[in-house]
Amino acid sequence: MSLIDQLRPLQAFKDLSEKRLSWVAEHSEQVSLSVGEVLISEDEEVYYYQTLLDGQLAVVKTMEGQEIVAGHHQGGESFGEIQLLSGERTPVALRAVEPSRLSRLPLEAFEELMKDSVQFRKTVFSAMMRRVRGLESTMRQREKMAALGSLAAGLAHELNNPAAAMAGAATEFAGAAQRAYARIATFILAGGAHEDADRITAALPDSICSIKQFDSPTAAMKREDEIADWLAERAEDDPFALAADFAAGGWSVDDLKRVSETVDEDLLDPALRFAAADFEIRKLAHDMQRASSRINEIVSAVKSYSYMDQAAQQDVDIHDGIEDTLVILAHKLKTGPVVEKEFDRSLPKISVYGSELNQVWTNLIDNAIDALEGADVEAPCIRIVTRRENERLIVEVIDNGPGVPEEIKTRIFEPFFTQKPVGKGTGLGLDIAFRIVTHRHRGELSLDSKPGETRFIVCLPLNVAR
Repeated sequence: MSLIDQLRPLQAFKDLSEKRLSWVAEHSEQVSLSVGEVLISEDEEVYYYQTLLDGQLAVVKTMEGQEIVAGHHQGGESFGEIQLLSGERTPVALRAVEPSRLSRLPLEAFEELMKDSVQFRKTVFSAMMRRVRGLESTMRQREKMAALGSLAAGLAHELNNPAAAMAGAATEFAGAAQRAYARIATFILAGGAHEDADRITAALPDSICSIKQFDSPTAAMKREDEIADWLAERAEDDPFALAADFAAGGWSVDDLKRVSETVDEDLLDPALRFAAADFEIRKLAHDMQRASSRINEIVSAVKSYSYMDQAAQQDVDIHDGIEDTLVILAHKLKTGPVVEKEFDRSLPKISVYGSELNQVWTNLIDNAIDALEGADVEAPCIRIVTRRENERLIVEVIDNGPGVPEEIKTRIFEPFFTQKPVGKGTGLGLDIAFRIVTHRHRGELSLDSKPGETRFIVCLPLNVAR
């Protein structure tokens, strides 16, 4: 079959006259690709308008060090018009996934055809718009998945600590219970009565886990020595081992004195051992309760963050979403900047797409964290301010980082534009935030930046229902 016959039914050429179609065939050349062969590499200049006669090409984009297949060209499709018209290098690579044949029209012939044929121009521009929208949609989805992966990793990190604490306490609980049973039996055999046990329990330190967390090693050792000396004066067996147990629980000599005052001297040793076992059991139970509460807090924050089981649009307190976002990002803030909140709690609830607006807070706060990472700032800080301005609700996310250079301020909300190093982001976080605020909520998102203060300002109408 001649090239003219192959081109005639294709979308790009079907409205051309036979004379013009013959001209296209004369000025075109054909190429063949084997499986895996690259037609165009990423960031390469393009000199041809190409038509895939048969076969299939993968559209490949390298992101964060990985090759992502953003789409495919099937037999009959034409491409290359974006780069030919803009003069830009191709942002993707094209690789054959099956044996393929192409016809390609050089730049000069393409420009002449664009000039002489109105219908060809319409076809080219229509294809170009579809291609741009498709690539942008793929990259946005990739950005959302990357953000989801980052959040999932952070939540796993946050959940791991309380889960590990609960598992450790549960493991220790069996041994602690066994020791407690033995010490209770010893206490009873020594003549301890129910009333004695009640008095001992009442004399235990009031604060569970009362250990002084900020004790220096020297202070902790001093406290343990003081307890050992007190026990040794009363001829306790192995006072240093028992002293270690009491000191680890945060006990002081005064606590021991209160317990000793509840029983006769001949019951002191079994009473103290009973008291240590009782305290250990209560401490482990408290550790498990505290860990489970933390897990529940994180899960509740995630549920609130995503507005699970709720309609897409709700009346919400804007502060709840910000607080939930801070819980979600807690893993990045533990060793990062300090967060200061200046909230106007008198602000009314507003009707918004809650989960989408939480993406805005996530992107803005995460952007501030990244801006401060490695910055030469004495006291890295993020301030989150809420206030009312006439009939608008204002949320400001402010960091004291180096600021945004003047020459790129106008591009900061452009899709795919990023200051982050390769592998750190795709440049869609602020673009997504901008679209959610302006398109979905009829608000405004702006930037005010200078060295030492970068301020992202979200303005939402108090009535944003649509």
